[in-house]
Order: sequence, then C-alpha cells, then structure tokens
Amino acid sequence: MTVPISTTAGVVDVDTTTLTPTAAALARLWSANPLHTPGPVHLESIRTLREMTPPEQMAEVIAWYGEDALDRPHRVVWPYHARGHRAHPLAEELERQAAALPVGYRPVGSALDEDGDTALVDDEDFITSDEVLELMTRHGRPIGRTTLANYKHQPPAGWPGIARYVGRTPQWSRRGVLEYVSRFISAYTSSGTVRDYVVAFLGEFVDHYHVDRLTDAFREGLRDHLREHGMGLDGDRFLAPRSMPEAEAEAHIRDALSSVELGQMIDDFDRHDDAERMVVTVLTAPDGTPMEQRVVQDEPVDRTKRPDIDAIRLVAAGLGDEPGEIEPGTVCRVALVDADGDEIMTRDVRTW
Repeated sequence: MTVPISTTAGVVDVDTTTLTPTAAALARLWSANPLHTPGPVHLESIRTLREMTPPEQMAEVIAWYGEDALDRPHRVVWPYHARGHRAHPLAEELERQAAALPVGYRPVGSALDEDGDTALVDDEDFITSDEVLELMTRHGRPIGRTTLANYKHQPPAGWPGIARYVGRTPQWSRRGVLEYVSRFISAYTSSGTVRDYVVAFLGEFVDHYHVDRLTDAFREGLRDHLREHGMGLDGDRFLAPRSMPEAEAEAHIRDALSSVELGQMIDDFDRHDDAERMVVTVLTAPDGTPMEQRVVQDEPVDRTKRPDIDAIRLVAAGLGDEPGEIEPGTVCRVALVDADGDEIMTRDVRTW
C-alpha cells in the first residue's frame, strides 16, 4: 500500500509495507491530514491510565485527570520534530519519527484533523500465547513461556499486556506486540534474497533439488544461528536490536551465511528421491537428422540406487524394440519422472 505525502521536494509515494508498524501508521496519518504533510499526531497509550500509573502516584493522577479517566487510554498530542528531515529519504525520516515516540503509545489520528480521530491504525487482531512467542522469535526478540507469564505481573516498558480473554485463554493484540518489538529492531537486507543465495550455491545443479524446501530449511538454520546473538530473520530481512551497531549486525549476518552448513542440507532435498521412472525418447540420428520423437525405454527407477542422471550412459544395443534399431551416436533425451508423471529433470545423451 502506498500513500502520498507532500514534502518540500514535491509529493512522495511511500510504500507502507516496507516500514515498521509505527512508521507505517505515521505515514497514513500524515497523508490523511488536510495538508498531506508531516505534522503533529494524536498518540494513545496501549494500556489504560490505571494500568500505567504506579500506586504511589494514583492520587495525583486522579486529581489531574479525574477518576473516570483511569480506565481509558491516555491520549496526548505529539508534535512533529523536523530534525533536518530534508537531508534524509522520507521513509528513513518516518522511521526516525516512529523511534522517537514515547514507549507504550501508538498513533491514532492526525492532530490537524478537527476531531483528531482518523483511526487509521489496522483492525484489531488478537493472537494466542503461542502466536506471541512465534511472532517475537521471528522478529528477533525470542522469549520463553515463563517470561511471557511473568509479563502479566511485571511487564517491561511498552508491553501491550493481555487484550482480552476467550473463556480462560488470554489473547494479545498482534498490533500491540509488533509495536513493542519494532522498538528494538533494525532491518538489514542483503544484496539478494535467501533463495538467491541457495540458487547460487547449487549452481548448475539447481534443477536437481527442491529449491523452495531447501530455502525454507536454510532460513530456519539462519534463524537458529542468529538467535544466539539476539537477532532474527523475517523472510529476507535480517533483524537486529536497535542498540546493536550496524557493523556488528552485518558481521553476524555474514557469519550466519557462512556457518550454516547448507551443503549438509542438500542430501535431504535431492529431487532424485522423487524419481519413479526413467523415460528415454529418441531425438536425432547420429548425423544430426531429426527423428520421430518416440519413447524407446520406460522403466522403473532402481530405488536401491541414486538415479544420477548425469552419470547415465546409453548403450544403443539396449534401446528400442528391435535389435540395431537405435544406432550408436543417436541423441536421446533421458527424463526422470515422478509419481504424477511430471518430469523432474532431463538430459540429452548420445548413445554409444
């Protein structure tokens, strides 16, 4: 989704899908205000005023806001801090502004609107404890079940807390968890995708393997390695704590790419394992004249051996229905076929 924002250099279309959740919300709010420019926004606390207030300060808060306000979120106007934004790309400036927002608050409306309540945040999406743990692990902030349970009584700054119960099962706001996590991560994108790395590693043998399944396994291996350094991997984005220097994060990424044993994974995803039959089709005569393409051999693959198509040598005397039907030097296409009849791989081989 792209939104237009007016700047001194003209209107810029910002792709919100490339931004952290808070920065994306800011982009939508800036675009929605009457001037379509960066400006102040209304912020709303993720927790209620009562939940945010220490017991020793409760009397003072009641005197200031009134007791009726305790069970509602706290709302403030957050001014726009230019901070030399003209020197930075707009997407980078949005991330800078999002990182400067107070912990525990989220943008809910443009302060340039009359009612300040444009409600451009995403629809509420509730997730279970298992999904919270998975989401945080994927974004480089893994925690355990015990830690999550302790958050109920001793939540860290900015933690959204339990949003509701379904029966006796607690659920959290996905948006709230992402808001919390986004304060701790920086995203790094390598020059290519993880799949590109796998394809380059396989080289000319790429057709021999289940590349997508191998890529998924490689990603999981990278996540396990990065987790030891407090980092994560989301798709093709490497995630690191904001406090980690960029050079250190990039060093861990390079180390992960070189340390995860991709070569050891390959045997588990060899496409030869799916081969059921080997089919040989005639293509051209020894002098290069095209021949009628017809199958001269179709037999089950010997499951006791690895059907290495690159090592196949066709003896002309063993092909065809009649002796001498296929002459030495004839070019045939050898195909390994799976149980559905789909060709896994093919090679053109000259008989001898």
